[in-house]
Amino acid sequence: MRRHTYRFLVLPLILTAFAGCVSSGNGQMQLSITDAPADNATSVVVDIVGVQAIPVSGNPINFNFPQPQQIDLLQLQQGISTPLIGNWILPAGQYKGLVLTISANGGGTDSYIILNDGSQHALIVPPPYPCGLPCSEFTYLNINTPFAISNSMAGDYFIDFDARKSVLPPAVGSTAYQLSPIGRLVNVMDAGNIIGVVPNTLITPGCTPAVYVFAGANATPTDINDNAPPAGQPLTESTVQLDNTTGEYEFTAAYLPAGEYTLAFTCQAAQDNPATADNIVFTYTGNLPVIAQQTVSTVLNNSP
Repeated sequence: MRRHTYRFLVLPLILTAFAGCVSSGNGQMQLSITDAPADNATSVVVDIVGVQAIPVSGNPINFNFPQPQQIDLLQLQQGISTPLIGNWILPAGQYKGLVLTISANGGGTDSYIILNDGSQHALIVPPPYPCGLPCSEFTYLNINTPFAISNSMAGDYFIDFDARKSVLPPAVGSTAYQLSPIGRLVNVMDAGNIIGVVPNTLITPGCTPAVYVFAGANATPTDINDNAPPAGQPLTESTVQLDNTTGEYEFTAAYLPAGEYTLAFTCQAAQDNPATADNIVFTYTGNLPVIAQQTVSTVLNNSP
């Protein structure tokens, strides 16, 4: 299995022409992966065996890796990413989205989680299985985000694989955690970043700090609940980390489509179970616009 190196990508990135590299009528996708964080764990490893592009018309197009891509999602926070496919040649046209196939056979060697206490647990596919027991070893990240492939052009895209939403607690009587993948697709040309500071006054004893990012201004912040309508759920979440040099608590929300956002801060991120509705308290909310190919800064005790 291939393990990845990680990198921080700085916006802006550009769409590049590569006429002459492929036949007419094709374009190229460069696909990377990043992550929104999970609490109570030091590693969340997923074993990606293939990617499928779903055109608006026509059959799905498969990309099968020669070796499974074993990626530790918790290394991909604060804007860090890793390449997944470097030069995927696809027919030019409109696409409905992508599907990632992930091996989670329960053995604990393909997909697994390592908790803060050092214990390692397999990630398994929660029932019901899509096609019976033969499918019980694979789960799927279905990203229903339309995108376009332009003729003789290369586009950069990111998958934000949300580990906080995707990893569910073990079922009764089991020690294996359940993997129900949730993520989004972002075109780098349309995306911007937020970097911010959380005042020390908001960091209370026992705090597990995180900033939840909701689409739209004046959104009502809610807990993560995989059973709730997606429209009201956070688009992404960001851990808040202490910079020992400056003494400030900082966060990065990367690869956000241009638009208005509501930022909400909580000290109770570790209490947010994506499988249930939880009474999470947010001690700050505020609005902030994101501009494509730019990074904006904010301090959460000021008017953004």
